[in-house]
Amino acid sequence: MGETLYECSNPACSLGDVGAPGRFTGGATAEFVSILTGKPQDELVEGEDYGEGICPNCGKAGEGTGETHESNVGTDEHDDLHQEVAAKVASGEIAAEDAQDHIIAATTEAAPAEEEEE
Repeated sequence: MGETLYECSNPACSLGDVGAPGRFTGGATAEFVSILTGKPQDELVEGEDYGEGICPNCGKAGEGTGETHESNVGTDEHDDLHQEVAAKVASGEIAAEDAQDHIIAATTEAAPAEEEEE
């Protein structure tokens, strides 16, 4: 299940593009809002001043978009390929400086350029 997606419509917030609301998930921490506003943490109210739905950039309340965001952090669709190339580098089968070329070639279905022997 994804995380709730919010929009920050604060025109002074730099989270989004110029003239467009910024989008975020989660929310600002009490520590961040305290630093941003100078208000002591013990005076902040969770859900009103900080927490879920509070912009982590400007500290203003965002509005739920009705959408969710599925994070892909920590996923790598090419992990098997990366492990294979790393093993080839470790064994000396390919040079470290050529590893990226092998990955690009494998993911674009092009063969890596073979170096000519002199």
